[in-house]
Amino acid sequence: MLEKRVYPASTMINETHWWVTGGWNTQKKWIRSTEVYDSRSKQFQRYVDMPKGLSLHNLVKVNQTHFVILGGQVTPNQAYMFDRYEFRTRKNVAIENVKAYNFVNTKK
Repeated sequence: MLEKRVYPASTMINETHWWVTGGWNTQKKWIRSTEVYDSRSKQFQRYVDMPKGLSLHNLVKVNQTHFVILGGQVTPNQAYMFDRYEFRTRKNVAIENVKAYNFVNTKK
């Protein structure tokens, strides 16, 4: 990884790429940064930052374009929805509404 981290969350983006988010760094601070791991090249590259640093959270792939970041040590009752094609984060998504949200593919 590009940044040392413990307690991050990760999920598979596709067959060859993993998204690693947040965690706790060596200075004992929550991390906002994220990285994508390419299993073909065996390399990490920096990706978009999260709205706030999180560790002990969950990252769930909803479909090809949307991911939900849930909980964490800092914000146990919050959720964020991330659209990876528009690089947009929707804050405080109600957990009950995640299934009902209209996940439209925004890739053009």
